[in-house]
Amino acid sequence: MREPLGRQRILLVPEHMTYAAERALAETLTDSAGFLQAYVFGFRRLARQVLLETGGAHLPRISEIGRRILLKDILLRHRDHFSVFARSITKRGFTETLARTIAELRRYRLSPEILRDTADQSEDAAGRLPQKLKELALIMDELSARMEGRLTDQTDRPAQQLADAPFLRGAEIWVDGFDFFNPQELAVFRALFQTADTIHISLTMDGRREGDRVHTNLPENTLDTGLFARSYQTMHALMEILMELDPSAAPTIRLMQEQHRAQSDAL
Repeated sequence: MREPLGRQRILLVPEHMTYAAERALAETLTDSAGFLQAYVFGFRRLARQVLLETGGAHLPRISEIGRRILLKDILLRHRDHFSVFARSITKRGFTETLARTIAELRRYRLSPEILRDTADQSEDAAGRLPQKLKELALIMDELSARMEGRLTDQTDRPAQQLADAPFLRGAEIWVDGFDFFNPQELAVFRALFQTADTIHISLTMDGRREGDRVHTNLPENTLDTGLFARSYQTMHALMEILMELDPSAAPTIRLMQEQHRAQSDAL
């Protein structure tokens, strides 16, 4: 048999939920049985497994502290090019704040080129904000050059190599605990849609069943002030990716028969 133990089954949850999810999975198995071909991942652990199977895990990793040291060196070397950041270079905690900002920009795929274009299109091109964007772009370019050949938690490399990971081919994946995915995580789903066999994604939303159809275009989902607006927007973002990859795809929406997550009549 090609798959004597069955296909891979993967539960993808937020990083802080992985331990609890693994424990809950083990407790559901009877007679103290172990489990094979089943994995619990957060996005970071999933990326690590992809690199282990496709290559790249051997590359040197740089810690958060290491990134701050690099940023400090970049700031000091280019201090003559800065006007907005000039006074902040020696301030305590500035490199930490800068590192978080750059990590956030990368997660949302805002490249140095986008920052420069935005600055150039500003009505006040010589203003403080455009200049700050240009200085950020300079720092990001220099940081990328310094980190060439190294891995960090913010790297796009795992998403690019995901389709080549043997353990994901034909896998069945459950995704739970999220109500939003940033662009970097959506890029992971784009690759998963092309690699895995089946993907189940649970989102907390309002729903109404009419016959065999489930309606989700309800006020609590569609209104910007609705309780489940973000989950509803996330569902449509995922559907757009899926339909772009396969216009004939027909994702199924199901309502849970019982409420397991929140023991509240209001939910």
